[in-house]
Amino acid sequence: MELKSFVEENLVVLTAIAGAVIAFLSWVPLRKTAPLKKPVGPATFSFNDSWASTLTAVGAILGTTLSTGDVFSTDFDKATFAGLNLLFGTLIVVAPFFYTAVSKGTVIDDGSTTGAKKTVYQGYVVAFLVSAAITLWAVLGELVTLHFLLKEVVTGVPPSVTAIIAAVMGTTALLVIVHAPRSIGDTLKLQAQPIAAEMEKYGQPAWRLM
Repeated sequence: MELKSFVEENLVVLTAIAGAVIAFLSWVPLRKTAPLKKPVGPATFSFNDSWASTLTAVGAILGTTLSTGDVFSTDFDKATFAGLNLLFGTLIVVAPFFYTAVSKGTVIDDGSTTGAKKTVYQGYVVAFLVSAAITLWAVLGELVTLHFLLKEVVTGVPPSVTAIIAAVMGTTALLVIVHAPRSIGDTLKLQAQPIAAEMEKYGQPAWRLM
């Protein structure tokens, strides 16, 4: 079996394994200061900082739009690519939902001078790592899907353009693989820092989704 065919047929499994491995290896150097049962603060989303989530969402929309167009060969399997885009787009939503679903509600001070309370959902390192793995699964899977999707274009695109597309997708995937451990590591380091006694009432610091 050719490598291309193997990747296409096992795309979902391979990217899931890749996401899990990257998340796990990112945690290993910090396993002593950030054990699996250590509390982690609530998750937040930022359009600028949540780069993986944003990239996957945009890619899923682009991929779904392209897969419904008429610029592909007659034997192009639109249903498969549409399904993959839907899957990875859904996973990027599932990742933070999973973390919140397994988190524990904690009542803390809201930081105001009135001493009012609020409930925040704090999880654990293990839940954070699973959420990160799902996010990486989604972004890597979407990038590979877009790569194969764009290569199916048959409207007279020259080989040089195909090569550029492959280079852009490959470079983006490489940047994700390089940056993800830094992002995961920085979050774990922040959560692992000792909290001063007077700050404990405010709970663990919030972290942004990748």
